[in-house]
Amino acid sequence: MSKSQQPDETQHDLRGPMRELREYARDELDVPHSDVKRVAGLVEDEEVLDFLMFAEAVYEPIGDMPLDFWDTELAQEILSNQATRTAAKAVKNGDQATTAYLTGIPSYDSDISGMKAINTLCDWLLHSEQCKVIYAAALMGSGKTDFSLLLLEVIEDHYRRVQKTADVDVPTPEFATNFYAEPPDHVDAEVHEFHNYERFLEWAEKGSSDDERWFIFDEASTELTAQSGANAQDVAEVFAPFVKKMRKMGINMIVIGHDRGDVHPAIRSLASFIDKTGLKTAEIYEGIKQRKPYGHTLSISGIPETGWNFKTDDVAEWEWGDALEDETSEDDLADRDDLVSQDEWREWRNQTIAATYHGTDLSQNDVASAFGVAQSLVSTIVNEYEDMSVQPAPKTPEASAD
Repeated sequence: MSKSQQPDETQHDLRGPMRELREYARDELDVPHSDVKRVAGLVEDEEVLDFLMFAEAVYEPIGDMPLDFWDTELAQEILSNQATRTAAKAVKNGDQATTAYLTGIPSYDSDISGMKAINTLCDWLLHSEQCKVIYAAALMGSGKTDFSLLLLEVIEDHYRRVQKTADVDVPTPEFATNFYAEPPDHVDAEVHEFHNYERFLEWAEKGSSDDERWFIFDEASTELTAQSGANAQDVAEVFAPFVKKMRKMGINMIVIGHDRGDVHPAIRSLASFIDKTGLKTAEIYEGIKQRKPYGHTLSISGIPETGWNFKTDDVAEWEWGDALEDETSEDDLADRDDLVSQDEWREWRNQTIAATYHGTDLSQNDVASAFGVAQSLVSTIVNEYEDMSVQPAPKTPEASAD
């Protein structure tokens, strides 16, 4: 290289800050970010830059459109073309500051920012209460499913490392989902896939409170909904009581929805809440009430992608099967002594209705639809029972339902 082609000392010293500035613009650094758009430094044409900035400002995703304007095909194609021109010019002119900026920090996904996010998640997942119910909600394209699998990845990695060093018995975590998911080959873990409540229940009932078991229920806005009369009644009669008994089975559950109120209130009332604010950011709360998160716990940034495999277009199907059909005869019921009375079951149902009404923003008509009862009954119940928390379901409630 001739003397004229060698970078001067000033330009050489700029390479580090320029690389860091690129990561800052991409919102990859673990620092508060709001000042520099990710398009900075990539586009030299001012008219094109003005168009992109305007398009980002007015962009409102609908349907299956990406959450972020910069993830649209239009934005990516323009950025690719413009950044190629900028890079070609920088190479021709020996502009190493610009080439360093365009390159950024290689392999940044595995830097301290991602490690800090993982460590923070691990502490929250494993060093707080036993048997979590987690409700994660955000618009499509925000990486909710990827993030939920990252949680399983963090859990599996933690227990695998502890098993190598601990002098006591350490449980091997079990995982299940209602969609296809598979760890990489070097991870000795199996993810059970269930699309039917009865098969899932068979797996669930094999566990105990000493186990570490996690289930991800994707598309909960469809199957665990509070917004469809038929499904809401399914949830109220079958799945909500099951959630109350998960602790005895060692089960933790992550339910994934789209907004802050699409999952049945009987489940929301028990859940921690994750607001997935972006592909690499999330806010974690103690819970959500009347569609408003409360008890802010953590802010997480620099969230890496999961190393586990899944299909983004996979449909998380679910069937209730015969779970709602009570085929037990009255004579069989008379011979059993492990069933609660109808009065006990009705008392629990009334308490749950009252807790749902007082603890959410649902109207009496909404609650009536969710629990499959008349609005007049809800009115009577909420006047009789004051604000209260949801209590564990009585034993074998299916046999005592009205």
